[in-house]
Amino acid sequence: MSFAGTVAESYDRHLGRPVFDPFARRLSHGLPECGSVLEVACGTGVCTRRIANVLTTGSALIAIDPNESMITLASRKLVSSTSIDWIRAEAENIPFETDSFDVIVCGFGLMFFKDRARAMKEMHRVLMPGGVLRYTVWASQSQNEWIQAVLKVVGSEFPDVEPHWYDAPFSFGEIDRNLSLLDEAGFPEVRLVPVRFALRESDARSLARGFIQGNPQVRALIAEREVSVEKLEARLAAEFENRFGSPIRATMRAFLFESGAVD
Repeated sequence: MSFAGTVAESYDRHLGRPVFDPFARRLSHGLPECGSVLEVACGTGVCTRRIANVLTTGSALIAIDPNESMITLASRKLVSSTSIDWIRAEAENIPFETDSFDVIVCGFGLMFFKDRARAMKEMHRVLMPGGVLRYTVWASQSQNEWIQAVLKVVGSEFPDVEPHWYDAPFSFGEIDRNLSLLDEAGFPEVRLVPVRFALRESDARSLARGFIQGNPQVRALIAEREVSVEKLEARLAAEFENRFGSPIRATMRAFLFESGAVD
């Protein structure tokens, strides 16, 4: 999935704060304040910023992502955070030596990896013995009504197209599959934490814009079919308000998996 052009900017500007930042705060909470940290699939840097705020001077934070547009935007946003090293790299081929990091964090990235088993083994390889791995994945679409609203509106606009635009983010929410993946990669004593946050947004149109203009597949369809972006955004904003009120308040559900001890 490519976030080239303004797609990454729309994704970050309209979804970063209401959708991803609550989970970023949870991912960074209680992490060791010093040491070497690797963030895998850093995206536009929403979680990177939270991790950087936790770390003390002298700690090392490296953020990797395969998408050039994403990592360019992230580094531009956090240009004042000179302690962050940004590297374009895939999780399946982490460009570091074995036992390089005390902590590895991955916020909503695992679902997008081409080879999840290889990526998890790579994270295990570069994590020091006794280190901490912490990552989140979305629960199913059926447990997140807000995405059902998006699917209804966007799907009705393109009824002849299979609605796979938002499948990937919700494609790995089965607990057993995650536990098996962790076990096969060598991670012992995994802790599972169901995580729930409120999606709060006073501007329904902004939220709608994020889901439409921040999704590369939907953007491509809009351009191909010459659909009115403004009308589609207005319809989705109305659907959000009909379901969740104004200001919007919906429930987001995900799972946090952790291996290793955190004080």
